[in-house]
Amino acid sequence: MDMFDMSVSVPVNAASALRTMRTFRRARVVLDSVLKRCEFPKLLSEPMVDCSKIDGVMLMNMTRMSYGDMLESAVRLRASRHCKVNELPCAETAREEGVFARLMMDSYLVACWTSAHAERIDMENEIDALGESLQMTTKEFFAPNVHMHLVPYAVTCLPDLSGMLERRTPCNNACKSSVAMTTLLTRCTNAGSRGWDASLKDVLVDGNGCTKILFQLMASVCTGMHPALHPTNRPCWEDRMLMYRVMCTMDCKSLLSRSGAAMKEMVRLYVAVMMSNMPATREAMLAASHPAGHLNVSPFQLPPVALVAAMTKIMRAAVCVCVLQRPTEMFTTSFANQIVTSVSRENKSRKVVRKKKRNTPIVLVYTSSWLGRSKPLCIRSKKLVDESTSVFSDTFKSEFVPMWQYQSTRGHRLSRLEVSQHEELHAKNPALRLCKQLPDAQSLEVQRIALTNKQFAITTLERAAFLLGIDIVTESDSGTKTYDILNATAEEAAKLLTMARVSAGAEKLLAYNLGSKTRHMHVEAVCRRLLQPRRTEESDEEALIRLPKTATHLMLCVECQRVANACQNGSGKKSFTFNEIGAISLCLNFF
Repeated sequence: MDMFDMSVSVPVNAASALRTMRTFRRARVVLDSVLKRCEFPKLLSEPMVDCSKIDGVMLMNMTRMSYGDMLESAVRLRASRHCKVNELPCAETAREEGVFARLMMDSYLVACWTSAHAERIDMENEIDALGESLQMTTKEFFAPNVHMHLVPYAVTCLPDLSGMLERRTPCNNACKSSVAMTTLLTRCTNAGSRGWDASLKDVLVDGNGCTKILFQLMASVCTGMHPALHPTNRPCWEDRMLMYRVMCTMDCKSLLSRSGAAMKEMVRLYVAVMMSNMPATREAMLAASHPAGHLNVSPFQLPPVALVAAMTKIMRAAVCVCVLQRPTEMFTTSFANQIVTSVSRENKSRKVVRKKKRNTPIVLVYTSSWLGRSKPLCIRSKKLVDESTSVFSDTFKSEFVPMWQYQSTRGHRLSRLEVSQHEELHAKNPALRLCKQLPDAQSLEVQRIALTNKQFAITTLERAAFLLGIDIVTESDSGTKTYDILNATAEEAAKLLTMARVSAGAEKLLAYNLGSKTRHMHVEAVCRRLLQPRRTEESDEEALIRLPKTATHLMLCVECQRVANACQNGSGKKSFTFNEIGAISLCLNFF
């Protein structure tokens, strides 16, 4: 029987299906007895049932549920032979490690299979009870087919938020709840707990959708419906259904807000599930020594030991409260306190025990700092434009601040520079004077390098020094290399500042190559607009030479950063007179 084929079918022979279901149930009893090492219980005789009165769909779902229940017992028995319930096998090879990892994943998938059919049967019983209470002779309500989404407390039924996790920074037009959820997914990998409660509170306040996701995540951890768990520790399907229905009676926001410490480990499990679906991103984060790269629940590699230990502690605490104890009026508070206490009792011992034997099992021990400290995904290098901007700003302040202080002592507030003051201050700017002293040949060469780079404003200082052939690196005693413009000579600094000016201007212009045909059509349109028709056998380059520069070049104002080319098509207001000559308003400073 295919585990993922959950389509509803009707058995041809009801008696044969009934015998098969009874065989599965007896096999489960035998497997559980072997696991517990106790005597086989006396099997009671099944009552005689009239097969003609049995619903075929219901019988098939019960048979499949019994089959999954029997497989869960078989997986528990096989997992107990690898290691104990509080241990994970210490595999010496990747193949041995993958055997138990695949066993953990198969156990979770079988549990999903069993719970899906159990939920379908329970839904059918509720529909029948509703029909009897309403005295309906025909069934007007139909239960949906068996599907994974019938088990909302399974971790794989949660929405895939890998896009948020991979982007790590929210978009500019993202909603507030999306920003809060992205922050929560990113912050869960931090070793410390500073800011975690505030981030969790923002998620619970901003949207009910995020609250629903976190509640379903908590339900999956409490019921053990995830692969990061020893198969023997997972509750049976009856207890899973009971625990989920008990949790649905609680106040979600109150429960989640009181479970801050445990919720962090649950979100880490959620991130581990999403990272397992992004192997390339996970390997990249692992290579960058980011903690998110260590989160994994794949069927080929064992999950982190501390993560399994945390999930086991939370699950046992939930079973103790929901199944063994009777709910009270303060049940939500006691349930949250029990979950938080389960992960608070961590092992404080940091003594390392060396392995003496081969394949010695690893004991499940939980520590809150098991994931380690996070590191940046990339080294933040100095940008050429940012460093050059600071140089230009400092040199301008050296001339502007004395004049502003002098004007302030005379009772005049210098809020805006006049044209003469602006020209004088910039003419005396040492950085600009240094750039002007650069020969034209070298200045044009630097401009070509800057325009060919195509990175413009994101070019780092290290990359710019490499393109210009400049050595401005200094190495400290610890071996770290740093790049600084102050380490360059006058000529080298002039080249770097010139390249920064060109890169900053080019970054603000978005250019597209539309092809030779579009360029030819544009030249034709400009010639017609200026009443200078094309000559016979005249090329585009020859036609552009005899046209004015304002018609063939884009004029950019240095002061206000606006395009200064005038455009008049005669469609303006009648009271408006065209009095511009190649410029807009008073923008007369062109490149």
